[in-house]
Amino acid sequence: MWVTGVKCMIFISEYFKTQFRLKNRGVLFAILLLSLITVSRQIAAKDLYLLEGRVWEGGQEAGYSLSDNNLIDLLGANLSNAFLNDAGLTNLFSIYTPTSQAQLTLFVGGIPVIASYAANSTTLVFEVPSLNITRSFTGQTRDESATNFANFLEGPEGQEILNKLLQGLAEQSPISPVAGNPNSLQSTMAASTFSVGTGIGILSGPGDMFGLDGADLASTPGGFAEVPNLANAGGDVGFANSDGHKSVFITLPLRYSYYLTNPQYAITLDLPLTYINTEGVRTGTGSFGLSLRVPILDNWYITPSIRAGATGSEGIDAVAIMYSGDISSSYRINWGDLRLNIGNTFGYYETAPVTIGDNTVDYDLQNTVLKNGLSLEGSLGTSLFSRPGVWQVYVVDTHFFGDRLFLEHYNDIGVLVGTRKTADSQSWDAFQLGLAWTTGNKYNAIRANLSYRF
Repeated sequence: MWVTGVKCMIFISEYFKTQFRLKNRGVLFAILLLSLITVSRQIAAKDLYLLEGRVWEGGQEAGYSLSDNNLIDLLGANLSNAFLNDAGLTNLFSIYTPTSQAQLTLFVGGIPVIASYAANSTTLVFEVPSLNITRSFTGQTRDESATNFANFLEGPEGQEILNKLLQGLAEQSPISPVAGNPNSLQSTMAASTFSVGTGIGILSGPGDMFGLDGADLASTPGGFAEVPNLANAGGDVGFANSDGHKSVFITLPLRYSYYLTNPQYAITLDLPLTYINTEGVRTGTGSFGLSLRVPILDNWYITPSIRAGATGSEGIDAVAIMYSGDISSSYRINWGDLRLNIGNTFGYYETAPVTIGDNTVDYDLQNTVLKNGLSLEGSLGTSLFSRPGVWQVYVVDTHFFGDRLFLEHYNDIGVLVGTRKTADSQSWDAFQLGLAWTTGNKYNAIRANLSYRF
């Protein structure tokens, strides 16, 4: 499992690094720079990316507009037209002259970046309004100004601005694959760690994780019963609306638990893999986690965890790597057949630089997360597949602190039905079926879950 998990993480990281590697460094930086900033305009439904231009000459105005759901297709097919020199602007606008007023803007999910020339001027002005970034490039001709701009993108100041823009994407875009929405890398890593550490969203979860019960184990003659190592597999499928952008997502939450001589202690390895399709733009996310469950009392468990994750989006060739460290708590209270589980997780999340050719892309995000949840579980009063039937309802509150994100607070509400281990503790396999709703400011999602442990 260790080897498989590491290989999967390497594969995800290397695949998206390869996809992200473009032949021309100036093109690479232009695509990233033009992917961001200021939520001041909404584009048409299902148009994630819009390239728009205007030229004013001799009392006439000419416009240019082209949209696509894939940024690389949009810019790649029209890259010669997108350059800011005289030849490129002439290809776009028949009325253009080297003294015309001209402006090009690229909107990504409604987020624009602007490059413009004033009338009778050779100065190219590059603006990032929401980050208060303005740079001017003046050559003897507009061709020279465009070359100076391209050279600027290659330099250290261009790299610094690039990193600020990447942070701006997580802060202002509802569809960032890295952070700022519940389908992002940061949020899915936090959700997986919380699930493993608290058992909320898992029927019969810690200190009854995967069907274990501390009191039952302690009463076994000779100390503790032998517990088989358990794997957990299944999948989630869901639909999300993030500020008007529709997404479909599928998650495979692969998990394996190894129980020590005292099975109240357990090591869990998990490898959740997520595929997201947002208006035709495909994103892959995965993370590998290692957790150690430690009993404090028979009904109270603490679980420290570490995790590494990677994400990439082919639509904008975005790529990021993130690491985290968390500590979770699960405290159970039993009332007859009912069980209340109080779960909490506190964690620290940080992105790592990704080197692509001669360039380093760094989102430079540092966030802490606080997740608090409650679940109530009880017997269905009937059997399912010859196993005792059980239900669970739960609510989880998630709040991110640190670097600003598009969505910093959201809630999950869910219900589960399924089976738990048999009364004689000899049958450990079980299944669950669930439905959950996630809601936050300008975000709503619904997902169904089916999982099986064996």
